[in-house]
Amino acid sequence: MNKPIKKWRAKVHNGKLVLPSTKFFRENLKHFEGKEVELIIQRYRKTRTLKQNAYYWGAIIPILAEHFGYEDDEMHEALKWLFLKKRIAPIPTVISTTKLNTAQFTDYIERIKRWASINYKIVLPNPEDIFLEMSEEIARQIRQ
Repeated sequence: MNKPIKKWRAKVHNGKLVLPSTKFFRENLKHFEGKEVELIIQRYRKTRTLKQNAYYWGAIIPILAEHFGYEDDEMHEALKWLFLKKRIAPIPTVISTTKLNTAQFTDYIERIKRWASINYKIVLPNPEDIFLEMSEEIARQIRQ
């Protein structure tokens, strides 16, 4: 039997929880029969967007990696240790950027930009500037 899904998205309508598939939900509940469970209701937030990820890996990471002499993956890991520590003691861990929602990922990037600017005088471009530059480049290529 498949591993039960423990996270569900649903909507609240007229004070009732509306699931996309009650049949599938009930099938998964069978895995917990007779067990105490915990239900946490919180607002759903989308994980980081493809645009956010493209900006992070296409601008933030390569610019900082070049400045500090790191490979892109090394720079990514260093930034996570600086800004996404999950637990300080006894053994620190970091949060994966894949787990961040759009607001958290935006905050992460903004903290990196402030840190780079204040501590190293590195001005990282805004996403709008990057995508505008890319659009102009694509338009130039099309005209040729």
